[in-house]
Amino acid sequence: TSALVSCDSLLLASQHYQNENVGVVNATYQIMRTSNQGEAAYWQYQSRVKHQESLLGSTIGSHGAFYTFRTTLFEPLEAGTINDDFILPMRIVLRGFTSVYEPKMLALELEQSSDDADFKRRLRISAGNMQQLMQLKKLLRPRYRGTAFAFLSGKVLRLATPYLMIVCLVCSLLLAQHPVFLLLLLAQVGIYGIALMTYLIPALNTVKPFKLISYIVVGHIANFVGGMKYLLGMENGRWKRVNQ
Repeated sequence: TSALVSCDSLLLASQHYQNENVGVVNATYQIMRTSNQGEAAYWQYQSRVKHQESLLGSTIGSHGAFYTFRTTLFEPLEAGTINDDFILPMRIVLRGFTSVYEPKMLALELEQSSDDADFKRRLRISAGNMQQLMQLKKLLRPRYRGTAFAFLSGKVLRLATPYLMIVCLVCSLLLAQHPVFLLLLLAQVGIYGIALMTYLIPALNTVKPFKLISYIVVGHIANFVGGMKYLLGMENGRWKRVNQ
């Protein structure tokens, strides 16, 4: 791994395992340095989300840099599993155990990712998101309560977002004769225009609002393309190391 793990991580995890209902303990993922302001803001946001998910029921998925689980709960994964750091811990949750978040247990990423490497990573994760929805749809059952809500809002709706964005754009275009929908159309075109300009003019990456908008839009593009690749059988599930 390219992550530096805090020296007391196992001690912190062991405290949680004194509760026999805890099956997974997750570390806080942080980036040591990055030139991508959008990526930095995204992971800060994700850390807050993970903490809130844990309060609702269970943290949804784990970060592959570092997480722990009870060895007695391990089950081999099928060949072709894409996001193993999601499927494995959430199958443990399906069996009735909880996945908790430990803010003091840190996994500090040392490597920097280029925009190209980051996009490839997001493509793969998005394909995995489609796969895990198919495999873990039982998590949406009411019996899982807060965890079901977090899975629906954090994963299922995120997966659906690019398709909803396309529908919203088309509907706004068709209804543009009405002032409200014309404003919505102009707002969407403006946002996508900023993302395109940021891609075409690298100097705009230094403008934080532009970079943040670009990172979000590119993320949804990766979400759409990755999901379609999985549905069309074009994602083989093989992990490739990115050389920095």
